[in-house]
Amino acid sequence: MLNNAKVRVSTLVVLAAALVLALFITMNPMGSVGASPTDQAPVDLGTAANFAVLGGAGVTCTESAVTGVVGSLLTVTQTPTCTIEGTIHQGDAVATQAFADFLVAYAALAARPCAPANNLTGQELGGMTLAPGVYCFNTTAALTTGQLTLNGPSDGVWIFQIGTGITTGTASVVMAGGGQPSNVFWQAGTAATIGDSTAFQGNILGNYPLTV
Repeated sequence: MLNNAKVRVSTLVVLAAALVLALFITMNPMGSVGASPTDQAPVDLGTAANFAVLGGAGVTCTESAVTGVVGSLLTVTQTPTCTIEGTIHQGDAVATQAFADFLVAYAALAARPCAPANNLTGQELGGMTLAPGVYCFNTTAALTTGQLTLNGPSDGVWIFQIGTGITTGTASVVMAGGGQPSNVFWQAGTAATIGDSTAFQGNILGNYPLTV
């Protein structure tokens, strides 16, 4: 998970296996669609919100620079091309509690109802402007090119329920109208691949180990 931290990603590849939370808050024409912000209550991440990266099976940092707390139920592995500026928690009580809080948040996100009109399966997210609400994909979500604009007030909540994985390319996620990256949640069933040319924002919660 990445929360109010900076992660400079060469390539982020997340593959299937155990639950992990990655929050990407990168401070870096269609009509707006979606539910009103009052339809979605805030999502409480508990102590998991204190982590930049939090893994269940393990975290491997390869060609990234992470500023913030990094944790895993098992191990955190760094290669020579990775830098972590923050405390590392490996299998201790802090990481265990944070991961328990993450599991609660993951289940809560999965339980949010998605209206049929907000099922975006097969549609490219680049070029869309979305209001706060719940959006769902039966399989994969694609943000390969262009700009996804999330337009709403500061208390607006965006939830993306993704059946399998999300892949990004030369694309960006932009907040508008006062919307906050901390209120954007990407719930992925299997894998997430965040390209090195992507300006990504929001919290990635998924069922996979993490490589950054």
